[in-house]
Amino acid sequence: MAADLKKQIKSLETLIRHHKWLLEERRRALNELLTERDLVQGHIDRTDAKIASEREFLRLQLGRADYHHSAELYAGFADDARAFRAGQVVRLGEVNRRIDAAQDTVTEAYRELKKYQIAQDTARASAKSEFDRREQIRLDDMAIDGFRLRQDSESRGDDFTSFDRA
Repeated sequence: MAADLKKQIKSLETLIRHHKWLLEERRRALNELLTERDLVQGHIDRTDAKIASEREFLRLQLGRADYHHSAELYAGFADDARAFRAGQVVRLGEVNRRIDAAQDTVTEAYRELKKYQIAQDTARASAKSEFDRREQIRLDDMAIDGFRLRQDSESRGDDFTSFDRA
């Protein structure tokens, strides 16, 4: 039985190593998605800032002779910037959905890892209990053997406590 427990513990150690690796891979993938989300959000924020900056520049151009030319340029820029921003918002939504899915896989990988770690702890506790039980049996047998030896020696009249040390 002890050999079976050792094999079981060894198998669980292998499974735990594998599931730790899987968990780390899934965490890495999640971190890549989080980085991608930050990048896309940065694109959106910079586009918004650029649109606001160009709008302010156009407002300052009001009353100048080339205002109409600036307004035409701004209109083209604003259309392109809004289209780019809309594409980035769609991309952000896709990345957020992938992040949600990746978070679910990380959670599931963690649960699997914990399941094997708990099984390993249980197997180790069983192995320790089995070891303690066998050790107690061994100690009990030694005590019984010692008791029997004393009983036998007393019944024969042997006295080991008072023999001469000369």
